[in-house]
Amino acid sequence: MRVLYFVGNLGAGGLERFVTRVSLRAKESSDFEPIVCCLSERSGIFVQVLEAEGVTVVQAPANWRRNRNRLGELASLIRSLGIDLIHSQVNFSLWQQFSASRRGGAKAFCVTERNCYPLHGFARARRLAQFHALRAMGAYYTANGAAVAEHLAKVVRVPSKTIGVLTNGVSVAPPRPEIRERIRSSLGWDETVAGIGYVSRMAEHKGHSHLLSALSLARDRGLSFRACLVGDGPERGRLEHEIDRLNLRDSVSLTGTVTNVDEYMEAFDIVALFSSREGMANVLLEAMAAGKAVIATNIEANAEVLDHGRAGLLLKETTPAAIAGSLQQLVECPEMRSTLGAAARRRAESTYSVEACYERLISHYSEALHKS
Repeated sequence: MRVLYFVGNLGAGGLERFVTRVSLRAKESSDFEPIVCCLSERSGIFVQVLEAEGVTVVQAPANWRRNRNRLGELASLIRSLGIDLIHSQVNFSLWQQFSASRRGGAKAFCVTERNCYPLHGFARARRLAQFHALRAMGAYYTANGAAVAEHLAKVVRVPSKTIGVLTNGVSVAPPRPEIRERIRSSLGWDETVAGIGYVSRMAEHKGHSHLLSALSLARDRGLSFRACLVGDGPERGRLEHEIDRLNLRDSVSLTGTVTNVDEYMEAFDIVALFSSREGMANVLLEAMAAGKAVIATNIEANAEVLDHGRAGLLLKETTPAAIAGSLQQLVECPEMRSTLGAAARRRAESTYSVEACYERLISHYSEALHKS
């Protein structure tokens, strides 16, 4: 079985990490032959990671979304690769993706919804029509979490139970003190300081500003900490200006995009995420697998991952005072961090292990091909 993954590019995002992890697992186990097609641009930190392990990464023809001849070239590419099943991770131009899939001879077309995007008016009506038409023509829809399935179901007006769930998976490994020491040393942190990690693309809805305002308030209250922002994006310049304005340069580090997120997780004591919307945030899974105390906004997707507050703190408010107060609790109480971290690790092992998630994925592919 040859499976082609459609992605935009292979940058440092959650879906890209998912595709990379699954492709490497498939290559190792020989369950299927993974191939990745970048629909926007063949770029990103995971291109070399995949190619180093023998996974083919191809580029879609330019302007395939608007030019009929180029769409035909995409279909020819699919046919030349001998693809059995296409699994799209992006929801733009799905009509064209599906058309190229059929013309290219793929037996099954699957698409996974990965976020809870707000849709209104014409955009919502178009999405509803597209969903029902594509599903009637044989497309298989899933979501990467129950909260995302519920959101999609409301948009397209179907029972949520009719949308399958294929969650992201994460590897749970024992603590690695030597890596923790190395990363903390590179950040200039000693072992006595509480380290706060924020791993996310620097986009407005990801909530970095909430963290910075809270850290400023916590510092003014006398709290001792260090924080590290891992990632990059369109908001980076504004966030750097905000760090300077709040006089946080001595307390906050920025790493840019990194490939070793798991190693940075080892260095952190607390992992925060104050986004206004999410699908299934990989950063939460990575933090849980590392046994870290997690604090996040109480939106449906985060609540699902954190077992509604049993595997991490969920904040209803993102005011500086609310965040600073919760961070202070965690910074000043190592026992609380330890308890939350242990619960998070158990949750990661029992619900989001990469083994269990991978088996569900294989089963989904087999069913899709059987029904085609």
